[in-house]
Amino acid sequence: MTTGASDFWDSASQAERVARAYGAPDIVRVRAALLDLLAPEPGWRVVDLGAGPGVFAEALADRGCRPTLVDFAPSMLEHARGRLGERADAYVVADAARVDLPDAAFDAACVVQVLEYVDDPVAVLREAARLVRPGGVVLASDTDWDTMAFAIEDVELGRRVTAAHAATKPDPWAGRRMRGWLVAAGLEPQAHRIEVLHSDHRDGDTFIEHNWPHFRRLLERRELLPAAELDRFERQVDAAEAAGAYGFAVMRHAWRAGRR
Repeated sequence: MTTGASDFWDSASQAERVARAYGAPDIVRVRAALLDLLAPEPGWRVVDLGAGPGVFAEALADRGCRPTLVDFAPSMLEHARGRLGERADAYVVADAARVDLPDAAFDAACVVQVLEYVDDPVAVLREAARLVRPGGVVLASDTDWDTMAFAIEDVELGRRVTAAHAATKPDPWAGRRMRGWLVAAGLEPQAHRIEVLHSDHRDGDTFIEHNWPHFRRLLERRELLPAAELDRFERQVDAAEAAGAYGFAVMRHAWRAGRR
């Protein structure tokens, strides 16, 4: 992870926030598509690198897999343990690029919404490849944040918000770069899927509605946009919603890759 990430992510409140966001119906739809791409078989042992609060691992367990969860933040794994209990094989506190687990111990590895946060994505994918048996698979998915779009009146303001948020990531192009990273890690890309995470309403239970307050605090803390400009952006969003014209979308890439 990036410097200082541990202090930010390792708290019960962050685990709760992330879990709520990933329970929203729009992200549930995307998660189902990722699982369809992975196509796990019942009984598969799957290591989830950067498992966070265990939402993806829980979906794996629902499909008959035995997940092992790896995350650097103990608070995230504590939340995950509350979700999965004994449905998971293990909860491992470790950096996703350096995991104390044996070679070729798993049928599959998942690296979902992780690579955009790390300093060395290829190292994480190499570790995923090491953990998977010959003939096993790696599912990698991440966001292309430069595609984030809001249907508001002021186009330039929307572009500035997108650019500012993208600047908070070590690599906002993680989604579009993923194929090259997989190849560099010694994996063989097999199938590619693009999912558009989108919503056209603001009932509070969408990915962006759960996450926008966090995004705004981050933009203000890093002084990427002034508060007055963010206030104006929020007024534009409110006006678009009132006119029935609101929309949000962002592109996510997903790859299934094989271990050679």
